Amino acid sequence: LSKLIPPFLDPPGATLLMALAAALVWRWRPRAAVAVLAAALAHLYLLSTPIVSGMLGATLERRYPPLPIESAPQADAAVLLGGVLHIPSPARPSVELTESSDRLWMGVRLYRAGKAPLLIVSGSNIPLFGENGMSEARAARALLRDWGVPEEAILMEERARNTFENATFSKPLLEARGARRVLLVTSATHMARSVAIFRRAGMEVIPVPTDYLTGWMDPNPLMGLIPDAKALALSGVATHEWMGLLVYRLRGWS
Repeated sequence: LSKLIPPFLDPPGATLLMALAAALVWRWRPRAAVAVLAAALAHLYLLSTPIVSGMLGATLERRYPPLPIESAPQADAAVLLGGVLHIPSPARPSVELTESSDRLWMGVRLYRAGKAPLLIVSGSNIPLFGENGMSEARAARALLRDWGVPEEAILMEERARNTFENATFSKPLLEARGARRVLLVTSATHMARSVAIFRRAGMEVIPVPTDYLTGWMDPNPLMGLIPDAKALALSGVATHEWMGLLVYRLRGWS
């Protein structure tokens, strides 16, 4: 459910639900239907503009400014959260990177700089129908090895399906290695939720954000008002994170 419900609450799913509500009440309450439909169109337009999506994303990212590698403190391990790869399938037999794969590359940079002697890759595989036999953590480990990280410096956590489980299942792996202080590597938009979860689990966490999605906007302010598919995607990421923060707080996870 945590994977199926959010798409209908994030844009454009929320806009479609509003339009559906307008269609359902049109026969009995035409004025209300027009108002809801107008709100749906305004909602879609605003969240599709770079200026609005940039503000939404910045509310999350400004909490965690970039941390230069040389300024990162020493830690016992670095935890690299998942959601960074396309896992191999019969149609696509090789691993491919996604937008948030900066998380993996940041882990490699931390390891090479001597900031963390151990990297933990976390993430299972959550197909809606069937299994394909490979977790994201296993695919990430293979990629890290290709990038020169030795196998003995990589730990896999293959059960987590969400951020809460990332922390829950990574903690015993860290404790088994005597790791108390960890560098937490994830996207800047995702960091607020991740830090809250890992600290709640009792870990000493140092945030190392990456994969920034804001700060790249065209300097021409007029361009910020023109609808753009990438802007709509950023709005979806931001609203998803804010809803995640709310749900985790209500469930006592953060």
